[in-house]
Amino acid sequence: MNEIQAQFSSSAVYLFLLIAIILFGLFRILNFTVPLLPLKTEQKKRFKKALPVVEFVAWFIFLIWGINYFIKYNSYFALALGILVLLIFIWFAWYALRDIIAGIIMKANRGLNLNDMVDIADYHGKIKRFGIRNLVLETENGKSIFLPYTMIIKQELIRSHPAEKILSHTFTLTTPKDKTIEQSMREIHKSLLSLPWTSRIKKPLIRAEQETEASYVFQITAYSIEKGYFVMIEKAIREAFSPSELETNTNTGHHTEKQ
Repeated sequence: MNEIQAQFSSSAVYLFLLIAIILFGLFRILNFTVPLLPLKTEQKKRFKKALPVVEFVAWFIFLIWGINYFIKYNSYFALALGILVLLIFIWFAWYALRDIIAGIIMKANRGLNLNDMVDIADYHGKIKRFGIRNLVLETENGKSIFLPYTMIIKQELIRSHPAEKILSHTFTLTTPKDKTIEQSMREIHKSLLSLPWTSRIKKPLIRAEQETEASYVFQITAYSIEKGYFVMIEKAIREAFSPSELETNTNTGHHTEKQ
């Protein structure tokens, strides 16, 4: 009787191993032949992305079947497979949950907000979305970067500005020489800070470039969080200090990005 049971057990093991080898070979062949399939490029990409998920489900079903199969012949094999399936389930659960847990910890401790400009490791961009498992950054050229929370939670995070990257815009301004150069610079500086579009984080820079008998020429650098604000800033300053230049010089400035 024991010999018969041992024979059945051996046969069951051989059958189990044979099916496992066939299953492994089948998915290796599928993975190799995906580029050769008569499908469109986009369809091939979707098929290749779905293949690992299908393979995982197939192996999981196979192991569950193996447990039921071995219960008939050998309870030790069934127990071993049961432990294996349990370990796989624990690993998969931790793999799925670890980014979620890391995200909760990071959002609670880092004080990040949507649209913050951040530098994380080698990545720079604006926070576009707090995903369940990923932080989504939008780069300056409009691309989206998905960073798993477990990857970035231990990384140094630098926030460039609470809401946006600060931009700079430089232009020249000619003003009448009706007061001292220091008084003119103070008034221009005060007017720039009173505008709603200028940055309160980075103060404007004003430099005297030229002085003639009738006028001063200043180089002005203003800072803002939106490129579109610079036209309004320059127009307001020209209207206040040099109305005659408004139409001819409004577009002579240039802007750059500053941290």
